[in-house]
Amino acid sequence: MTQKQQLIIRNLQEVVGLDRLKAKTAKHELSVYWGTATTGRPHVAYFVPMSKLADYLLAGCHVTVLFADLHAYLDNMKAPWSLLNKRTNYYETVIKGMLKSIGVPLDRLKFVRGTDFELGKEYTRDVYRIAAEVTVHDAKKAGAEVVKQVASPLISGLLYPCLQALDEQYLGVDAQFGGVDQRKIFMLAEKYLVNLGYAKRIHLMNPMIPGLTGGKMSASEADSKIDLLDSAESVSAKVAGAQCSPGAAEGNGVLSFLQYVVFPLLGGTDGLAIGSSKKRYAEFQQVSEDFASGSLTAEDLKGCVADSLNRLLGPVRKEFEESSELQQLLRWGCGDVADRLAGIQLATIDAKLIESLSRFATQFGSQDSVPVKSGSSPRLLWTIRPSGPMHLGHLVPLIGALSMAKAGWKVTLLVSEMQAFLDRKRAPIDSLEVRGSTVKDVLSRLATGLLGDTAAAAVTVTSGLEELSYNKDYVLDMYRLVSLVTVDEAMQAGSGVLSHGEHPPLSHLLWPCLSALDAHHCRASVRLCGQDESSLSEFSSLALNRLGYPETPSYAHAQLPGLTGLSSMSLSDPDSAILALESAASLKKKPGNVDRCPPLDCLRLLLLPFKRLSGSEGDSIRVSRSAELGGDLVFASFDELKSAFVDKFLHPGDLKAHVESGLLEMQNRLRELIGPELTKKLDGAFAEPDKKSAGAAADELNPHRLDIRVGRILDVSVHPDADQLYVESVDLGEDRPRTVVSGLVKYLPADQLRNQLFLFLCNLKPAKMRGIESSAMLLCASATDGATVEPLNPPEGSNPGDRVGFEGVAEIPLGPDKELNPKKKVWEKIAEHLRVNEDGIAVWRQFEMRTERGIVVAPSLSSAPVK
Repeated sequence: MTQKQQLIIRNLQEVVGLDRLKAKTAKHELSVYWGTATTGRPHVAYFVPMSKLADYLLAGCHVTVLFADLHAYLDNMKAPWSLLNKRTNYYETVIKGMLKSIGVPLDRLKFVRGTDFELGKEYTRDVYRIAAEVTVHDAKKAGAEVVKQVASPLISGLLYPCLQALDEQYLGVDAQFGGVDQRKIFMLAEKYLVNLGYAKRIHLMNPMIPGLTGGKMSASEADSKIDLLDSAESVSAKVAGAQCSPGAAEGNGVLSFLQYVVFPLLGGTDGLAIGSSKKRYAEFQQVSEDFASGSLTAEDLKGCVADSLNRLLGPVRKEFEESSELQQLLRWGCGDVADRLAGIQLATIDAKLIESLSRFATQFGSQDSVPVKSGSSPRLLWTIRPSGPMHLGHLVPLIGALSMAKAGWKVTLLVSEMQAFLDRKRAPIDSLEVRGSTVKDVLSRLATGLLGDTAAAAVTVTSGLEELSYNKDYVLDMYRLVSLVTVDEAMQAGSGVLSHGEHPPLSHLLWPCLSALDAHHCRASVRLCGQDESSLSEFSSLALNRLGYPETPSYAHAQLPGLTGLSSMSLSDPDSAILALESAASLKKKPGNVDRCPPLDCLRLLLLPFKRLSGSEGDSIRVSRSAELGGDLVFASFDELKSAFVDKFLHPGDLKAHVESGLLEMQNRLRELIGPELTKKLDGAFAEPDKKSAGAAADELNPHRLDIRVGRILDVSVHPDADQLYVESVDLGEDRPRTVVSGLVKYLPADQLRNQLFLFLCNLKPAKMRGIESSAMLLCASATDGATVEPLNPPEGSNPGDRVGFEGVAEIPLGPDKELNPKKKVWEKIAEHLRVNEDGIAVWRQFEMRTERGIVVAPSLSSAPVK
């Protein structure tokens, strides 16, 4: 290990990714970030990471200090939102003061605030993405040592580790440095970042300094810590009262301060003078041994620590004492002040509008009037989540909402693409834009076609992706809300709509939060939703109240039963639903030919409302019958038809035929309004991929089809008939060596190959090369200009026969192909994505090539293909 590498890892308790660190630092300078959540006031234990930042700079690393202000808010609101900026200013001042006091040059550090980049579109998109990957269980486990644990945890505490993982990517660093108490968060990053297509980072962990009273030093434990602004007398008194049992090292805060703070920062070349004898100690180990033997007393150690701390804290105290601005930051930045919400004046919706809504929907709750923000227009909100194609179940509330616009309401039709994604990625993230824009166009065209231009002006069709999901105010409210809502509350809220399963994703907790925020940010007075969303309605009122916003009452529309017995039509069972634009031929193939979709419900909830919305006069219903059966029947109203059906005057077969004919007529009208071009676009937006071909394509590109093994070249000679080729005898851990022919004569002398371990592809079809059969291929990195070719190196400690895989890529159950089919060019297709990255690590896409002993690297090349 080089001196630079030793400096980077000295005094650390653990390093995850040491092989990656060695590979990176062999070719580049390491970039490291350390983050601190701006919660309680920093204390002297912060000198431990400060000393490591000094080490990193001395080793030539690029160092970023992150003031994690958003994380501070997510950690059980330890930093109130209204004070976040002042709190962060205080932290920045204190941290910079500490660094200056130990001689760290600030001009070589980069200081960043979390909210400078964590509220941007791309970062927010990745928050949604990682929430859909991480399970609630894993998120709870990750934050267990860092985020404040309560009986009923807040969603924010689970989101916190995910943001910390994403910070690695968005800060563009190679490594994250932190306390060993963050290990579980680091492991979450290791596990899940690759699922987003991002590389794993190196994780550097320093030990946790015991407090003066034992246990972890914490800002929340006043007696366990020494504040940075404590007076010299207070520091000496606290150290004098610290636990420091004779000869005891474990849990001894005094000894730990000497090891991790005093010696690295003040030891220098002359060491430290300790005790009444002023004996000089060059290394901490000597101090530890003398304390264990009794040569040094607890009082000797305490005196050294107190003097050293006062020496370090002196410049920090002086800077604060001389600056009234910094003193004000201290008062404002770390006071216990709660957020205050301004009062909101409310008015009530006109009774006639409520009456028109009540004719169509059933109210959730018991409100006699619906409050709206003073000065605003009453607005109805209906949300469609494009998880799949529109079906008849969607048309029931859509027709109702458009009917409300005809009755004088302002109406917003919201396409919530992100909620479709958060529901177990039922809408893939890359499909959201095209799905959202297409459904938005369809809804706009239907509103205009069914209402006419004048009435349609009251309808606003909104894409959540375009106007809400990444909007800064909306994102801020999302973070505020998850800091006020518990996991149990969110799980209950989504239980009627989401299928949680045994291991629900974290996204299921965000889903109801976004639903509640949609109502406020769309300025809705009333929400129209399904009867299965009663829990979501209650949660929405609770959530908006906690944010200080007026609640949005919900009215339930009736739901069309599914064909296969489901209480409501849903694409979760494809046979249960009839698509809004389904063809007559397809409709004929549905189970029971709509026999199980109660025809009376379909007529009452869908066909008659559509007829009225389309401008047809009256509520009369004509049921066609043949002359032999008595001819057509005409009913003045639905109630009259229903009575005839109950009295068996109207035959079920005639009613079913009437409903089927009505459905086809309605669907033809919808196609006419939408138009062929948009219909084709709609079909494409929701087209199901060919699962068989998609699965075959995925398998075809799985690098685990390659049988790559470590091999030792036992002997090497120039090919007798080709002076550019070597013939090698290779031990691959089999009964006998294989013969391999490689074109490396002009790149490497034979002595650099003989008795060395390299990587070999072992399941290519054997091929003769100038008369000698080669039964494997030596894998090499090749410079783009062709001037340099070098074999890949397996990790230290490898043995012939060790298997090579790709971490993060699902393995194939039957293992590598017995022999790669040359006609299908399997090797060529996989090799397109095989390379060494900028750090010289062999990867397939972003997934590292490794054995059980570590990563595979190129000796000197980087950013080069592997062939």
